[in-house]
Amino acid sequence: MINDNLDNFDLMIKKINAVLGNKEKVDVSFITNSERKILLIIDDFETFSTDEKLKIQGFINQLDVNKHKVLITTRANLIVGEEIPTKEKTICFLRPIFSAAY
Repeated sequence: MINDNLDNFDLMIKKINAVLGNKEKVDVSFITNSERKILLIIDDFETFSTDEKLKIQGFINQLDVNKHKVLITTRANLIVGEEIPTKEKTICFLRPIFSAAY
């Protein structure tokens, strides 16, 4: 879990890599190639600059929808990305993550 206030794409990638055991590197491929199930929650998406939002959206599009889930929260009236159907029910994906966290 990352509780830091991250205001740009590179910091976000560094922190995710650190959690996954790859030190704090700006290494997108380590994340996108990860076989681990990842739940990424990006809170207050509207606070990122337009350029940073585009970088984040590009990163999200590289993730494997069967292993990596992204939840974006925002107070702004905007739609980010697209809904991608998967064969897996979200609750089946989330249960083990929450169990491991608590």
